[in-house]
Amino acid sequence: SDFDYSIQDSNGTRSGSDSFASGYGIAAGVRYSFARTGDAHGFLLGGEFVGAQASYGNTGQLTDYGLRLDGGYGYALDDRWSVNFLLRAGYGRATLDLDANTSFSAVSVSGGALTYGAALGIDAVIAEQWQISTSIGYLKSSYSLSGNDVDVTIDRAGLSASIGVLYRLSNLPRPLE
Repeated sequence: SDFDYSIQDSNGTRSGSDSFASGYGIAAGVRYSFARTGDAHGFLLGGEFVGAQASYGNTGQLTDYGLRLDGGYGYALDDRWSVNFLLRAGYGRATLDLDANTSFSAVSVSGGALTYGAALGIDAVIAEQWQISTSIGYLKSSYSLSGNDVDVTIDRAGLSASIGVLYRLSNLPRPLE
């Protein structure tokens, strides 16, 4: 939840560090394995629509949404368990809305968000086509926002953790011919 910021407006440029009170996100996407029939390991490629929101106390929030690509390698430990390592990169749009208080007037800025990182994941089959997925990793997000003669940059970096549900369209191997 920690971030570094820089604000440029008619009063000059200010920078510093702060933190959000909380943050959460959601992703929906696809993942494809390039493992051949009979192989226990192979390259993975995926894409996701992502959305996230971080709360800045009671005074505002940072909301972002966009697309993220995942690429990496996976290894099936057995028929039920697999591990993977993914590199992630994404781009989206973000909005920072802050309510007026004693220190500054209300601010609403928007712009681009660039994200990249890496994650180590574990997937467990819980039914024929359903899996539970967990991952832990590192994620860095950089925001370049502007509006109402105010320019804001925010850099966030740190631990990222997720839990999810996966539905496999097919658990059958590709035909050998």
